[in-house]
Amino acid sequence: MTSRVLCRAALPAVAAALLTVISSPAIAKRHPSVLREISALEDRRSTGDGRLASLLQDDQAETRAAAARALGRIGRSEGVTPLLARLHDSNEQVRAEVIFALGQIGNGDARDALVRVAGSNGPAAERAAAVIALGKLSG
Repeated sequence: MTSRVLCRAALPAVAAALLTVISSPAIAKRHPSVLREISALEDRRSTGDGRLASLLQDDQAETRAAAARALGRIGRSEGVTPLLARLHDSNEQVRAEVIFALGQIGNGDARDALVRVAGSNGPAAERAAAVIALGKLSG
């Protein structure tokens, strides 16, 4: 199959995954101060000298997901390594945010890991999101 056909086939699964992530009420359950902190760091385009990376290790999945999303939106290559460490998180929402973030950062260092996800037997939405993220990577 060509990459265009793969992308077209993946779009419905990706759209469903993104809607799940965007509309998830779990994000709102976390203590508001942590989510405000993540939002403030993102607004300042700051990783907080590693604070966002450390929040990827939080015991609450919604915090890990929010931190991954913020790292992706900030878009700095320093976020790639901590995000790759969460690529196989036990929580589906976190994995979706990590894949999205890696695509947003666009650093080619994520290529091999995303190729493995795209070619895995994992959930179709994750595989499709990985294909889309691969299309955003540089060189």
